[in-house]
Amino acid sequence: MDTRELADATPATGIVWAYRFQPDGTAEPIAPAKIESALTELSSGWLWLHLALADTRCRNWIAQHAPVSELAREVLRGSDRHLRLDILGQEIVGVVPDLHQEFAQPGENLVRLRFVMTERMLITARQRPVHSSESNRRAIESGKRFPTAISFFDG
Repeated sequence: MDTRELADATPATGIVWAYRFQPDGTAEPIAPAKIESALTELSSGWLWLHLALADTRCRNWIAQHAPVSELAREVLRGSDRHLRLDILGQEIVGVVPDLHQEFAQPGENLVRLRFVMTERMLITARQRPVHSSESNRRAIESGKRFPTAISFFDG
């Protein structure tokens, strides 16, 4: 499936796009219908799920299916605009500023990117499109490798 098709899709979960990363950092898109199985069958590498909080179905998916702690679910679904970074056992949870992505370039307005990261998964969530996620998606499409979830923040 073409990643443009993934980005334009309106899956029942409100997931904008998802990728599975191999241990060498190469990525392949995950079709919306295969996300649940990808979460349960991950034996190596890691996953990135990017979520659209403007979609109620997305907030419902986080509440009912996201494989993270309850506090991480609250941060992902929340509307708090304060910046935060918490380490909760094996999870790093945060709310960070980002530039609003306007069409093909970053805008001037600040928006919030919410995330939870584990060794095998990164879930990012936003109310409005954010520049960093779009920039990393484009890097993936250009062949950039991200061998670990934490390497994604170095992109």
